[in-house]
Amino acid sequence: MPDVYTGNGVFRISAWGKHAKMSERGLEYLISNGGKALLLGVDIYKLTAMHYVEDLLPQKIRDIFKPSDEVNKIYPPEDWFIEMGEPQLNLGIQFKKWHIKKG
Repeated sequence: MPDVYTGNGVFRISAWGKHAKMSERGLEYLISNGGKALLLGVDIYKLTAMHYVEDLLPQKIRDIFKPSDEVNKIYPPEDWFIEMGEPQLNLGIQFKKWHIKKG
């Protein structure tokens, strides 16, 4: 598509519009400048920006999603990025409630 820019790396994004070229540098520009995400047919867990800050989470939280040793044998962590587990809170529902409350 003309005027669409796509970044590089694992968490690459595509963007179009006035500042689309900034997407080549990842999510930092969008996050820092009020960028919006459009989720079509998927819930909040598919939002790439959710993964962008995972390394900043406390170890206690990251351990909730840590793969088992059995999974790590099949999918070595140095070759694969795997998460497991269930969050204690359904973020999709909380996100909808927040938006309804906000108006």
